[in-house]
Amino acid sequence: MGWVATQPMGFSSAVFPLRSETRLMPANIGQIVRIVGLLMEMFGLAAVALGGRDGGRSLFGMTSNQVWSIVAVGFAFWLTGTILIFQEAARRREDAEDE
Repeated sequence: MGWVATQPMGFSSAVFPLRSETRLMPANIGQIVRIVGLLMEMFGLAAVALGGRDGGRSLFGMTSNQVWSIVAVGFAFWLTGTILIFQEAARRREDAEDE
């Protein structure tokens, strides 16, 4: 609704408004990203748990480094989804206070 006027004018503050009426992504995208990340983590941990102990290939034909990479990326997705959820909640709280 308003433009940043109290901060020094940088590229981001000069081009992007603080609030916009158009939404770039759906409100529930945080939940979707969070669930995808959780599923990736579960897949990776299941591959580790069900794989062989001899250090060779795991159950799904991937090395342990590949499986742990999937777990790490899944955690990053989960964390990103959680941050999006909290940002959406903060935006809704600010909108409720404005009314």
